[in-house]
Amino acid sequence: ETFSASQYAQIVIDLINNEGAVGVSVRTSGIDTASAYCFYIFQDLYTTYLGYILPNYGGAEIATASHNYSPGDVLRIEINGDEIRAYLNGSLHTGLSGGTGIFNVSEIISSNASLGSGMPGIWGWSTGAYGDEWQGGNL
Repeated sequence: ETFSASQYAQIVIDLINNEGAVGVSVRTSGIDTASAYCFYIFQDLYTTYLGYILPNYGGAEIATASHNYSPGDVLRIEINGDEIRAYLNGSLHTGLSGGTGIFNVSEIISSNASLGSGMPGIWGWSTGAYGDEWQGGNL
């Protein structure tokens, strides 16, 4: 399936213990050397990260937030042009650094062509983090 550059992904958080992270990604491409914008909860259930990943493990955080997340919380990320929106339970996640939940990524895109296209996906690692009811597609 082909996706436009304007897309979304969301997931319901089931479980996170001290061994992993779970979340969603947009403009995901590659396998072993993936690139993506990702929004995920880290293993302690108190920290979310919005960031980007580049091939060969490059990348950086765009924003972080501390919050007491719970199973059943819904994470959603949208990208439209050079703007990313991060949502928690249907509302913009204003707890992320920056305070609006909306981020301009034009500079990141201009210097990293691999983040200009791709597909929505699931983002995470390890065996201790689970999500359910994933959705993704074009905006």
